[in-house]
Order: sequence, then structure tokens, then C-alpha cells
Amino acid sequence: MIFLSLVLPHQANLWANTLAAVLTQLYVVGGCSASPSYLFFALAEVLCMAVIVGYVWRGRQSMV
Repeated sequence: MIFLSLVLPHQANLWANTLAAVLTQLYVVGGCSASPSYLFFALAEVLCMAVIVGYVWRGRQSMV
């Protein structure tokens, strides 16, 4: 995904990152377990993905 974010045009990169985040969140939520540790780390992962999608859609420039 890092390589694609460098070579794709902005609009394609926006949609690729959003699609990857949605698919990852579906995988995390769909495979959930009732253990407290899984719930904690799944919540952390979903929140991090939401932040990434927020950065992508707001158009923040990278440091590269």
C-alpha cells in the first residue's frame, strides 16, 4: 500500500485507502471474539483506521 500511495494519482489513492480501511474494519469486526484483549485491540485498530481515512479525505499532505 505504501508503494501505491506514492505512484497512484490523488483521486485513485483516496479511494484505494478508503477501500483498504473499510475492508480491514470489516475483517476485524467480523472476526470478533468476546475476550477483553481482542475487544481492546480491535477498537484501537478501528479507531486508527478511522483516523487514517479522515486524514486521506481532508487532504493532508505527507512528509515525503
